[in-house]
This record gives sequence, C-alpha cells and structure tokens, in this order.
Amino acid sequence: MVGETEIRKAFSLSLNGTTVEPGCIYGGPDEAPHLDLVQEEPGKEIFWIKNGGVYVAARNIVSGVSWTDLYVNGWVLGRELELDGRAYLCRLMEVGETADRYCEYERLLAFVALDHARTNSLSWGREQTGEKMAAARGGSGCKNWCSLPYDNRSGACGWRPILEPIMLVLNDASIGQDIEVRKLGSNIVVCGKLLHFTDYDLIIEVDGFVWPSLDWGKEIDPGIWALDRSQLGYMSYI
Repeated sequence: MVGETEIRKAFSLSLNGTTVEPGCIYGGPDEAPHLDLVQEEPGKEIFWIKNGGVYVAARNIVSGVSWTDLYVNGWVLGRELELDGRAYLCRLMEVGETADRYCEYERLLAFVALDHARTNSLSWGREQTGEKMAAARGGSGCKNWCSLPYDNRSGACGWRPILEPIMLVLNDASIGQDIEVRKLGSNIVVCGKLLHFTDYDLIIEVDGFVWPSLDWGKEIDPGIWALDRSQLGYMSYI
C-alpha cells in the first residue's frame, strides 16, 4: 500500500514564550531565542505535509534563526513530541552534504505538489559542511543547495522541521494490532494486521494493495506477507 500524501494542522510555534504565527521572521537579540512547539492555537497552527508516514512542515515556520539557534534548542538532532498518541522525533531534514547528493529532502518532497520551498526561503538541514558551516536547501528552487555559516540569521533562511515516527517496540500485546511499516529510505508504506513477529521478520495480513516493487518481503499465503525487520525505516500502530 502506498502512503497517501495529506495535509494537516498540528502544533504552534512558541517564540520566547509567546505563540506566534508560522512564517514569521525573528529579529531579536544576539542570544539564542527559546523555540518550542506547543499545543496548537487557533489561527496559529502549523501546516504539515505527510509523506510515507513522515510529516514535513509545509514551509519554514520561522526565518531569521541560525543553525546554532536550532542546535541550542535541540531541534537539529531532534526532540520527542507526541501527535495523535504516537511518538515522533521532531528534527531538521537531511538536505545533503553536497549539492549533488540525493537525500531525504528529495525523497520526502519529490511527489509533493504543494511545496513552498520552490518560492519560499532557504531551510536549514542537519548536515555540517565544514568548520562552522551547515547546509541549507530551497529558496530560488526546490533543488537549490548552499552552505552557510552556523550563526547566519538572514531572513532568507529558517526552520522547516519534520516529524519522524519513532520505531515501535513490539511485545505480545502487539499481536492482532493494525500497524504500518516503511522500508528504510523509501516512501512506500505497508499497512495490515500483525500476526506474528520474530527478531528477524514480521508476519502481516496486508490491508489492500502491495506495491509490486516490494523487495523486502515475501507473500507466504494469499494476503499474508513476511517482511524483513532489518530493512524497516519505521513501524507504528495505526
């Protein structure tokens, strides 16, 4: 089953303790601002694009903040948040250490028609590109890549977070539950009922269509698939 792209609202941005509208530009003092994602406030919700189980902010939620500001607040490598009862790691997207490297940025946004990165400002990535330098993407085009100083607070660059599901830990109570799984480095999501699991495999009664190029599993009975756990990128309850 292919995960459908959807758009939803969740969380609001708190800037130095005040909830602000997403897309604002920070122009405060030299010290790092306090950046948090809090319970959504009407009119100030963040829009997210869901692709393959991962949510990507539809645009920069704040510009004029440096990579260092985001690092100090814990958002470069990520902080755990809860959405709809599921645990997610909210972090910066991987945008490539060089301009020609295919990475998470392309994988998550390749099939998204509504992508503000085509016309909006640059977004910081996780990668360090040199001494006190970090990568950024977007701006003049979806494929645009550049390297900027850690402390750059230009209004042309900002924070576009992603929400990545934290891997589900299975136990006996998981048997019979509906789950969704994705191969590492892929947008293809398989959904179904968990029938059995070992340290090496998942046995799932698949709900619906299975992508023909599914090369990390085998149909052992009609509608029953054994999936290789070593190749999973994420797994969560539905």
